[in-house]
Amino acid sequence: MSPFDSPRIVDDFFDSTEFESIACFFNDIDWRFGWGSNTAGESLRHWNKHFAGGGKSARTPCDVELAENINCGPVVDAWKSIKDKLLPGHSLLRCYANAHTFGLDGTIHRDNPKDIPAVTTILYCHRMWPLPWGGETVFYDVENSLIRSAVFSKPGRVVQFYGSEPHAAKSPSRVCRELRITLVFKSIHIDDLKKLDFFD
Repeated sequence: MSPFDSPRIVDDFFDSTEFESIACFFNDIDWRFGWGSNTAGESLRHWNKHFAGGGKSARTPCDVELAENINCGPVVDAWKSIKDKLLPGHSLLRCYANAHTFGLDGTIHRDNPKDIPAVTTILYCHRMWPLPWGGETVFYDVENSLIRSAVFSKPGRVVQFYGSEPHAAKSPSRVCRELRITLVFKSIHIDDLKKLDFFD
């Protein structure tokens, strides 16, 4: 994949039928509470559902694991479309979904170490999200001292960024009574993965 300005925002990537299939999937899912986005030290907790892959430093592709998960067809289809159209040549390393409600801010974190050139793709899966509900994805400078940019949680929006960039999910506002739902794919180009394996 060619370098891109991060974060990259793609609106209306899925048509209405495709997105409705994804949104419906998350209507009846067994969320588990206690997931933390930062494994080093204190981390704020939120709801999570794991689909495929390992931890932050995972280097083993999990495309087959996801494809064989018969309980998440819309997730499999979403990854195939994103890979084919936005991330050709990429292998999936991790796939999961997060959910936040009022008061459940995410911790500032990086999705992978700086030496792993992986890309994180987020899809906002809630059906509606008025601006007053907040819940932005915020990106910070390397020292975690300044906000570099913030992305509104628009339904159906795809956001891509390099996983080594510091970022955090902000809590929905007090007036929001819905789940802020994100489907997350973490991937790396197969050529970059081969280089990592070579130098191990």
